[in-house]
Amino acid sequence: MDPSIPRQVNLLWRGSGLPTPRRRTLAFEVFEHRQLFAADTGRMAVGMNLENVVDWSPAWTFTDAFKASRPWISHAFNTQTWGTTWDAAAAPTLDLDANGNVRSLKTWTQNGVPMKQFAGTLMFNSLDGGYAGGTYRAEWDGTGVVTFGFDSIVTASGRTAAGRNFADLRVTPTDSGIYLRIEETSPADPVRNFNVWMPDWNGRSFVGERWQPGATFSPFHPLFLERLAPFTTLRFMGMQETNTSDIVTWSQVFAGQTDRIVRVAAGQAANSWIVEQIVANMAGSYDAIALAPSITFTDEQREGYTAATTLDHILADARTNLVTSLQWTRDHAELAARLATQLGRPIRLVAYEGGPHLDGRNEPYQAAFYAATNDPRMGEIYRDYLQGLDAAGLDLYVDFQFTGQAGAAPWGDFAKLHRMHEPLAAAGNYNAVVAAANGSLWGVAPPPPPTPPPAPALADMSIASAAIIEGHAGGKWLTFVASLSAAPTTPVTVSWATANGTARAGSDYVRGSGTMTFAAGQTEATLRVRVKGDRAREADETFRVELSNPINARLSATAATATGTIVNDDGRLRSALFAALAGPTTTKQRRR
Repeated sequence: MDPSIPRQVNLLWRGSGLPTPRRRTLAFEVFEHRQLFAADTGRMAVGMNLENVVDWSPAWTFTDAFKASRPWISHAFNTQTWGTTWDAAAAPTLDLDANGNVRSLKTWTQNGVPMKQFAGTLMFNSLDGGYAGGTYRAEWDGTGVVTFGFDSIVTASGRTAAGRNFADLRVTPTDSGIYLRIEETSPADPVRNFNVWMPDWNGRSFVGERWQPGATFSPFHPLFLERLAPFTTLRFMGMQETNTSDIVTWSQVFAGQTDRIVRVAAGQAANSWIVEQIVANMAGSYDAIALAPSITFTDEQREGYTAATTLDHILADARTNLVTSLQWTRDHAELAARLATQLGRPIRLVAYEGGPHLDGRNEPYQAAFYAATNDPRMGEIYRDYLQGLDAAGLDLYVDFQFTGQAGAAPWGDFAKLHRMHEPLAAAGNYNAVVAAANGSLWGVAPPPPPTPPPAPALADMSIASAAIIEGHAGGKWLTFVASLSAAPTTPVTVSWATANGTARAGSDYVRGSGTMTFAAGQTEATLRVRVKGDRAREADETFRVELSNPINARLSATAATATGTIVNDDGRLRSALFAALAGPTTTKQRRR
């Protein structure tokens, strides 16, 4: 680039709608030309916009659902009525540390009534049950009282061998989602570092996967990755909350990496003149121009719509409007070609977002717009539109957007998937953009689906039988040892319970059950069952310890059950096993 080009240039500041030109002086970094694509296939590349990471998103973005939980909500708890209000005005501001953890909870008196502060959060809220059901595992550090509610029921709780608190949750999805509440916390050791791992997926358990840079596993849910796999470009505007960010320069991320930056000048889809005026003030400091082409409606069409407007009418208008929308894209393509000729290098045409945009604006036809957006015929219209955008000369198209809540809204329904695990056969708009992404829309055989990464090899878990001499009074503890065939990289848990054999719970031993935990790297763990003694002359008696529901390990096919033997030590019925356990006797002992 010519070094004489000034770094200070004038730029038209673009607002919403047709802009009113206001001149602002902005500083431009002077870079060499950046290549947008590593290789040019001759076809429109296709990408996808990602949704914000929020508790009301249906995306299973992370295996740890807590990463998408709502910021802590301050509650006021009435200790007399046990009523809880979620009204922020009625509760004190939460005491949070720099990482957003609740350091302490307040108490106060209101109208003579002692009040307590709770802190709550939500996951998968307002999705009409459109998220994964099953067993979730919650773990956290610190000292306090943590409860769960709404769609979740605690089935087991306690502390892991590593000293973390845990709760196993049985989740039955409804519109409420999962509710987690801190009722007490110690300022000296506040509850913190929450994880809420989603249910197993295709044989893989996520429990214990606390991702850090360099980890051998991905923090993203396998289904989230699978349904994003067709797209070559991902736009993180929503996920990074760009629209509400206070970051105004890229120096925090791109310092010393200016070769990664592609400069894009954006205008409006309906009027190529706008971006033409913008680039005229950029002194060649751009590599691409951008627009946001969408399937939408004219004001004249909207004036004729009512609550009685049919889907056929709306869909017919949408198809008719493709002609105009595609011409807008061709206008921008012609501009890009002229600019490339002037500068002597390629200027690409990209669409940072686009797709069906049937915004009801709270008008009587809003529900019909929503129905039309999700009608199978819209998927066919969208396919034709994508083919037209490719033919018009668009280099990159990024659909808006991957996931979103179901239901009619004033701004329209942009989501290609309303449920992460919805059957794809009826997802017409998703299938249309995937067909453009994998080439099948152009008649190219799509690539085979990506092979999912192999699940981590699971160690075999076994438990050894054990025996104990009965004794006469009080009772003894019989210890069982469970083993793993290999050291685990993440914590392993397994449920256990006793079952009667010839020995009976209550009279011969104390019935027991619980959870056994192996910390990462630990290959052995123990459990104990209390055995009752008596003076009855009887044969040796047995009971069983049975393992079940392992997490991050698998049960041995032959050694998932252990036998506990209570060895009789009374009179002539003493067994050979008793002699072995008691050890050798001396001559003097035999004379006695």
